[in-house]
Amino acid sequence: MTEPAFREDRRAVMARFDGSWERLRGRLRELAERERAGERVGDTVSLGQAIAHVAHWDEAAATVLQAGLAGSEMGEDFDGRDAELNARWLAEDLHVTLDDAERRLGEAHASRRGALESLDERLWDEIGEAWALGGIEHYEAHLAEPFDFPISRDEAMRLFEEHSDLLRTRLMAVAAEEQQAPGREDVTLGQGISHIAHWDESSVEVIAARREDPSAPDPYSGRDKEWNARWLEEDANADANDALDRLEQASRALAEQLRSLDEDEWRRYGLRYAIGSAVHYRSHTDHPLEFPLPSQSPS
Repeated sequence: MTEPAFREDRRAVMARFDGSWERLRGRLRELAERERAGERVGDTVSLGQAIAHVAHWDEAAATVLQAGLAGSEMGEDFDGRDAELNARWLAEDLHVTLDDAERRLGEAHASRRGALESLDERLWDEIGEAWALGGIEHYEAHLAEPFDFPISRDEAMRLFEEHSDLLRTRLMAVAAEEQQAPGREDVTLGQGISHIAHWDESSVEVIAARREDPSAPDPYSGRDKEWNARWLEEDANADANDALDRLEQASRALAEQLRSLDEDEWRRYGLRYAIGSAVHYRSHTDHPLEFPLPSQSPS
């Protein structure tokens, strides 16, 4: 955090901190009410992710302040890593619910504020004032633009590639041992791997269409179970090793396509596909054969 140019009375800083928080909380509650009423208020970033983003930075602030109170070293350095950490947290929170995000933010803010109040004057001067002023700045920024925060494209692609590699290693090991992967007994390993390839191929298809026509429809959005069932039937005889080759080609094609997007295309849909694919890969690394079908609830 940067050192303030001049010293403001501590009580005045905390009053501004509390005022900014109350305004932001009111704004987020209003957006949450609209979303619960059926309106989609987010786009590339969901409302849950946007709220969780604020919570992450309050948690980071509380971590630093509590380390100062304990006289211990901070475990993670947050300074200057905004875009990198934002990308990492966005992936973690891809499926966060609105209720969970709101609960986390309330708890994180309470921790941050409690730590600020607990600082003695020396620690307030050393770390507290800067983190209080940083909180005001952050709250005010999201009051104005709830869904706007810097996200590192390099970090998003690093996550995509890391989880793609981990998934491939996991699936190759299972295929080499000629084992049935842990999960449902009614889905073969070839079908499970083909399922992942299908979604990478569909991503390539939709991105290509959007590059030609930004208003092009996405025939896959909101129809996961339907497409999963259709592809499962198509791939009834899929060989695991052939499916691995198909997945490698599909994942490579998607990665190349994502890298080729200009900044506007990346902002409008590239980030969503990079983060979404990374989370999809991570899910199937843990559970290769688990995916929702029409007769099931999403796993």
